[in-house]
Amino acid sequence: MSSGPPVAHTGMRRRKNNKPINNVFSSSRVHTEYKKGILAEDTAAVMTGENNLDVENDRTTPDSGNNAGKSNELEFMTENSFPSFSNSMMGDFSLDNDIKQIDVFLYRMCRYVILMWLLLIALVYWAAPHDCIVVLEGAERNAALVEIIILTTSLIMRHGPLLWDIKRDTGSSTPRISGVLAGGLTTQFVASFTMIWMISFPVPVMVDPVFKSRVHLLRWCEWTPLSGFMTLLMQCIDAPIEEDGVWSSNLKQKLLTASLQSLSTVCGLIFPFCPNILSWSICMAMSCITFLYIFYSYALKSRHFRALTRGKSEDHIEIYERSRLSMSLHGICCFTWTLITGACSLCI
Repeated sequence: MSSGPPVAHTGMRRRKNNKPINNVFSSSRVHTEYKKGILAEDTAAVMTGENNLDVENDRTTPDSGNNAGKSNELEFMTENSFPSFSNSMMGDFSLDNDIKQIDVFLYRMCRYVILMWLLLIALVYWAAPHDCIVVLEGAERNAALVEIIILTTSLIMRHGPLLWDIKRDTGSSTPRISGVLAGGLTTQFVASFTMIWMISFPVPVMVDPVFKSRVHLLRWCEWTPLSGFMTLLMQCIDAPIEEDGVWSSNLKQKLLTASLQSLSTVCGLIFPFCPNILSWSICMAMSCITFLYIFYSYALKSRHFRALTRGKSEDHIEIYERSRLSMSLHGICCFTWTLITGACSLCI
């Protein structure tokens, strides 16, 4: 998620100081802060521009050439720089409230991800045989060291300047970041501390009964919550959908897709504990079936997006752009997950 959608409208709205205002769900909104009340402020700017236009039109007389020219200029600016803003098509549903709801929801999920990660670690230490808890050495330890260096560098280089900009813009020593950014930091935290744990303490390592390969259980404790959580982050960027005339965020569908990805991943944690090839095969079949659901979800999202048209109102533009970005990220997620699965299969 390193880049956001392009500017949603060619004639961007402008405030009184004539500075452009980006779309509410542009990249700055996705990766930094959700500006509180931005829609209300923009609406006020639009209404102010329209009211000023009405005043200028009232003052314009047939023999006042300058005023007429100014009125025509304002009409042109209003038509091209002030797209209409209307919530009538969405009834009582508010896109601004939808973003706030997702923001709170992602904060809650960050806590659940960390809790699941810690519980899985405790579980594998309890379930693994005592002689399988070993200190990593040689290539395994070096690989973990390289990964922690890469993760730490990425965290500092990508999130450091972003957090500094947020602190500078808000003027607060402890600014509240968006749920999307909190989710990204949570992902980096879990991945980084898993590596630190693996190079600092003895960890459970078992052997797969079928492939006879070493399985680092702590990695699966990391991947299980993060695979579903990263899928959820991608899903939450999507715009609300309309069903039977009612708009909703459809969080249940988003949670279903994310949960199935975590369920598919946790099977990798179960493989070393399978007593025979039959139980192993059943676990593998469950992992494949639950994993393939992400492609079905992508097909649904693509069909929904093809039915959308980008209108001229702010609501239409935001819904279209959020849907487009979410579909693109969903496709990247499908490709990446498939690539990782294939690479792991080849390594085994």
